Amino acid sequence: MSDLTESQQRLLTLLEDRGLDALRTVLETRTRLLRRPYAFEFEEPHKTRSFSPSAAYAVVVGDLDVDENIITAGPSSGALIVLGTLRCRNILSAPDCATYAQAIDVSGLVYAATQDSTLFAAADAKAKVAYSGHGDGWLSVGGSARIDVLDDYVEMRDESQLHVKQPDVRAADLVISELCSNDGGLDRERALALFSKTGKLLMN
Repeated sequence: MSDLTESQQRLLTLLEDRGLDALRTVLETRTRLLRRPYAFEFEEPHKTRSFSPSAAYAVVVGDLDVDENIITAGPSSGALIVLGTLRCRNILSAPDCATYAQAIDVSGLVYAATQDSTLFAAADAKAKVAYSGHGDGWLSVGGSARIDVLDDYVEMRDESQLHVKQPDVRAADLVISELCSNDGGLDRERALALFSKTGKLLMN
């Protein structure tokens, strides 16, 4: 590829060095992140209680381990790329935001149905509850997916790799809808509080 920004070149080098071929293919074929001159901010892998990207286009160089909640919204619409496994209790794929990880391991809720959102695991994904689809946003998985409770659908090349214990369960629409206010804007503190409440509600 030509005319890449310095940060895009660094991203490609990291993907190659770490052998993340599936994730690289996703970024090259399913997004415009390597076709237009985006500038990425890089963060070292770390463990934290909750997480939202500090930049519109953020790359975590390794695993992202979060004790509680991830809200995939930076200062504006953008993208979060995790060069490893994304682990957390609950994750909200925020409006106009995309998240790409090598793998996703969520002990609670994956909410991937907000407007114009994408949540993509290049390899495998695990979740207790996944709310995905409904025409606005969804969870896409390149490998296998193991989900206890699924509302609607997960996008997969090989649907035989989707393992669900309890399909098609409606989950906490009214509480989740409060996360998106001001015509799609996101109040981060309020969203984190509501998301925590929703996760506890669904886990009971």
